Amino acid sequence: MDSHRSLVVRVLELGTDSQPESNPAVRLHTLGTILLLHSSVETWFWVFELEAVVVGIVLLAAAYTVLLAVGLVSRFRRIALVLTVGIIVLQLIWTFPYIANHTFLRLFALVLLALADPGSLRERRLVHAALGWMTAIVLFYTGFQKVAYGTYFQGQYLAYMVSLTDRFAQAFEWLVPSGELSRLKAIGSPVPGAGPYTVDGTAFLVLANLVYVVEMGLAAGLLWWRTRGPAIWMTLALIVLVQLAARELFFGLLFCNLVLVLHPRDVGRRLLPIMAGIYVLALLLKVLGWGGLVT
Repeated sequence: MDSHRSLVVRVLELGTDSQPESNPAVRLHTLGTILLLHSSVETWFWVFELEAVVVGIVLLAAAYTVLLAVGLVSRFRRIALVLTVGIIVLQLIWTFPYIANHTFLRLFALVLLALADPGSLRERRLVHAALGWMTAIVLFYTGFQKVAYGTYFQGQYLAYMVSLTDRFAQAFEWLVPSGELSRLKAIGSPVPGAGPYTVDGTAFLVLANLVYVVEMGLAAGLLWWRTRGPAIWMTLALIVLVQLAARELFFGLLFCNLVLVLHPRDVGRRLLPIMAGIYVLALLLKVLGWGGLVT
């Protein structure tokens, strides 16, 4: 029985620090700040995307912004996290199923932070381990679903996106032969019988198949503390490369910060001014009418 318990404990401790005395308080605090900021900026982004003013969404953005300000005061921080969780739940009920998948990821992370007792080292370490597992599982599943659907083996999904969007065409034009690129772009919007969505290019096919291999491999690397350091930086590099085509700014920033919280040092706190600047810049671009560069 003790051996089974020891195995369970070792499995649960994957995703957290290797030293039992390690205190992830600062990293969790930084992540909480980022999540509050993310909630506010992404919702204001939504406000400016709409052609007409929707009072409910404006109030939602204002509420997130107030809670961001409240959360910057240490003694009110946990209250701000709890209330933010409540508002996200109401938002999900109101807008479901028209909701970005990463909103659920943000919700789960906020729930974990809101539940943790700030005065308990054990609870902070447990939350840190749960965040580690959640991040690794999401990364692994993004690769696994590509295998399950089978749309990356011949590069079909990427070819489809190249035909459909300029951003994917620009990102992959150096890998796709010019004739193939012109053919795919000429297809445009999908219609019955359109295609085929294939590319006669070795480099393109190798890259398409590397994507899911790297995603699942890095997920395992994030869990084991001996490989976590390199896996963190490789995962961040992967996210940046993916975003060159996908340009899903809010998912990219959210996942980058979840990965950074796994670093044994307080890297996230050092990068916080840069992260905050990216959020503010994205919102400013949106207000000025240039926000179509990202989603």
